[in-house]
Amino acid sequence: MKPRCKPGDLAFILRGPNAGAIVHVIRAYRDGEMIAGSRWIDQFDSGTPSLAWVIQSAGGLLKHRYVTGQQAPDDAMAVLVDKELKPIRPGKGQDEVLRITGRPKATTKPKTTPAAIGSAA
Repeated sequence: MKPRCKPGDLAFILRGPNAGAIVHVIRAYRDGEMIAGSRWIDQFDSGTPSLAWVIQSAGGLLKHRYVTGQQAPDDAMAVLVDKELKPIRPGKGQDEVLRITGRPKATTKPKTTPAAIGSAA
């Protein structure tokens, strides 16, 4: 499966306690490395390898939990799997909101003219 993000992207976090936060995608995560004082290997142990990214908050700190469920110190750095991020990219591609809702309809000018308004009085 093709990754959604790439290094250098800005992205939205889609799920979890940091949902909606905007982050910078720094680089691919190397299995077992320490980021923000934690080893993230167990976080992704779902039986299938997932591409994970080292991310940095674009503003504010990110909430963390240890694998035990205990609250960890907030940090500007974290690791998230690709499917939990949605890249924000300028480009010629179709805007997702317009794809879902459709293009706005053009407004039309009122059919009354100033002369018609004056004659109605």
